[in-house]
Formats: sequence, structure tokens, C-alpha cells
Amino acid sequence: MLQTIKTHHNVSNYFKQFADKAELVYFGNIISDDDAHIYKGASFAPNAKDAHYTHGTRNDYDLTVFTRRSTHRSHSNETALTEWTVCSIHLKTSGLPHLLLDSQKHEKAFYQSLFLRFPRLRKATQMLANLNASAGFYFDLYALPEHNMTISVLLDDMLLQRLISSFAAYNVEIDDDMLFVSKRGNPISAHELDKMLTESLWLAEIIENRARYASSVQ
Repeated sequence: MLQTIKTHHNVSNYFKQFADKAELVYFGNIISDDDAHIYKGASFAPNAKDAHYTHGTRNDYDLTVFTRRSTHRSHSNETALTEWTVCSIHLKTSGLPHLLLDSQKHEKAFYQSLFLRFPRLRKATQMLANLNASAGFYFDLYALPEHNMTISVLLDDMLLQRLISSFAAYNVEIDDDMLFVSKRGNPISAHELDKMLTESLWLAEIIENRARYASSVQ
């Protein structure tokens, strides 16, 4: 119990230091009956406990960085308790295809919970290998089959190479006008949070540029 309190205190300090440097606002825990503020994404479960909400605007993007503790449940009632650090960015472009680049190789309960929430998602990792020969060794791709053409524009060889070098520890999820970059576990320093935010903002701009191009060629 004492160790849990100490860990929470350390994580809180990391987020506060990060917020000060990034000129964001640290709210800590938010208790509300209105789930409008909840950023869902693949890491979400109905019992999710979010903490260390840090919110603000950078590069004209509204964003929130927080921790999440979720229990995912399989069909056979197996459970997987997972802690996450999540950076969510509200994109300026809407209508983007739902896709998940999964680098984490989670427990079975996570995937069964994912498919219960998003039953039309399909594993499409072979598509990654067609775009970049190495990408399939680092990520699994989950997406809707009808979005393959748009995804091939968003995730070309050059971007996948950058994702391999800079995002191999992260899950990357796009859903409509939201980008989620998540990593298992709590942050170990304010610097780690700053790096996560910097990489996520870079990716948000690239995705929006690619989305505009995909729209122009359709």
C-alpha cells in the first residue's frame, strides 16, 4: 500500500513537471457523472480509472495526457489488468478511418474486449508488410477492410520507417478526429512524457497532411 502511494506521488510529480514545461494545465483526477470528457480508444474499458489529467493546447491542437488503469475481460471471463500512459490529440480533420497500430502484443483478454467494442475491425498486418518490409515485425494493424486504400496513403513506407524508429514502444490509434498514442505502464520521468507529446504532435501534423492528400486523389 505504501509503495502504491509512493508511486502515485512520483507519477503526479512527473506530470506536474511536464505540465509546467509544456505550458499545460495539470488537473489530476477528474470525477464526473458526464463521460463526455472521457477519451476512449482501444485502451478503454467500462471500468477504466483515469488519473493525472493534463490538458491544454500545443501547435493549435487540443490535447490531453493522462494515465489509465483498465481491466479487459475475455469471452471465457479471463481478465487482463493494464496500466497505460495516453496522449490524446483532437485532430482538425474528421472522418479519418479507424485504425490501430499495435506494438504491444497484449493478453488475449485485451483483443477479445477490443473486438467486442469494435466488431468490424480486422487484422491487416500483411498490408503493413506490403507497404514496408519491416513494419510487420514491429506492429500489428487492425482496421476496417473498406479503408485499405486510404490507410495505404496515410501509412506509406517513409512514415512507417519513422514509426519503427520512434514509436515502436507505443500503440497508435486513429479514430475519426482523434489520435491516441499510448504506452503500457506509468511514466518513469517528466522527460518521457515530454518525448511522448513531441512525437505525438509530429504524428498529428503528418496524419493531417496525408489525409488532405488522400482526400484530393479520391
